[in-house]
Amino acid sequence: MAPRFETFEQFWPYYVARHADAATRWAHLGGFGAGLLVAGLALRKRRSAAAIALLPAIRYAAAAAAHRLVEHNTVFTPPQELSLDQQLWFVRADARMWTMMLTGRDAELQLLADRWNTECAIDRRRSESPVDEQV
Repeated sequence: MAPRFETFEQFWPYYVARHADAATRWAHLGGFGAGLLVAGLALRKRRSAAAIALLPAIRYAAAAAAHRLVEHNTVFTPPQELSLDQQLWFVRADARMWTMMLTGRDAELQLLADRWNTECAIDRRRSESPVDEQV
């Protein structure tokens, strides 16, 4: 289950950590690019309904494959109780991640993901360790 976040800036490191492997990040970007290309071709051939459906379908298929095969996690589906602003964080996070990748800042994303995952592992170990009780 995903943690709850109050702001996008709190959500951002979690989102990047879910894309800790560069191959997953690039698969997301590649899926979006392929979806844009196919949708553009469909629009050019005046198949607007197909174009509308193809972009998210191709994008999601690439992301789902990368999450399963590379990250060994699942594509995070936001709970329905999230506000519209919070649901749009996923779009905003994708755009921010892709911008950083395309401007040569992929290593920065890697550091952020590694830091989040390390801190979460430490938190999990702390919560799983037995508490010493004084008698």
